[in-house]
Amino acid sequence: GGGIHWSKRVNCVRFAFVCCWLCLLRNNGVYVLAAVTPFLMFYTKRYYKRIGLICMSIIVGYFICMGPLMKVVQIPKGDSREAMTMIVQPLARTYREEGKGSLSQDEREMIRRLFGNNTPWYESHISDAAKCQFDSREFLSHISTYMKLYIELGIRYPDVYLDEILANTYGNWYPHEILPDSTCYRMYFEFPEVSAKEHGSKFPILYDFQQKLCRENTYLKVPFLYLIFCTGIVFWIIVFLLSQIIIRKQYRKMLVFVPFGALFFTILLGPVALLRYTYPLMVGIPVLFANAYEDELVKRV
Repeated sequence: GGGIHWSKRVNCVRFAFVCCWLCLLRNNGVYVLAAVTPFLMFYTKRYYKRIGLICMSIIVGYFICMGPLMKVVQIPKGDSREAMTMIVQPLARTYREEGKGSLSQDEREMIRRLFGNNTPWYESHISDAAKCQFDSREFLSHISTYMKLYIELGIRYPDVYLDEILANTYGNWYPHEILPDSTCYRMYFEFPEVSAKEHGSKFPILYDFQQKLCRENTYLKVPFLYLIFCTGIVFWIIVFLLSQIIIRKQYRKMLVFVPFGALFFTILLGPVALLRYTYPLMVGIPVLFANAYEDELVKRV
């Protein structure tokens, strides 16, 4: 009896440790944990109270650390506009395309007010340009008014909104994207543009080789080989493995896909499609393969 009790305690500690790291490594980790918690409680009915208590304690603790504790130690919070890409980009795109046409004077003024009384900067594949202008304090101070404007424009220009959302996220799901991106700073491997001497490199030959490899991405021009590196192919691998589980009616295995799906959704809300955002999904692919084909692997062993 003591051994079983100790085993349960160790497993709880391990689970709590993993959940803490999930929240601490990236800000979107807490939202992944929040999305996973109901599924964990449902599938582990025998321990749902314990699972729920651990998860909720970590989530509450995270927001305490990121809120009151940050203020006590005088660490400034990041600007909330970092999470507003899906608001910033459609408004900027609508203003650029419809500002001189069907937008009313009041609508134009309201959008300009959100962007520091300026014409919004706009790049279709990355929100940084428009986001840097965006006044999140103004938006949050009159959030009901601006959300009403955002929804009304979305209803009026659904094609503009949809095209912008697809343009900003296509690198996460389209398996034939071209990198480096000629429309903005978007690469597969990010590397400094300065020379080896300016960078202070002690191995200039190696530095120059890495710079050429990363900034020119010649390996992405090799037929079929580029699919291995393409961030968009990860999405389709996950869809394929999930479909295999659904076809076989092994629904309990779908639990493993929940954190991947939640993480992918938060990535879609991000400012740009980059490898460093998709990398956690990439390294998790072997786990999904093992989960989907567990029975076959056990038979072979």
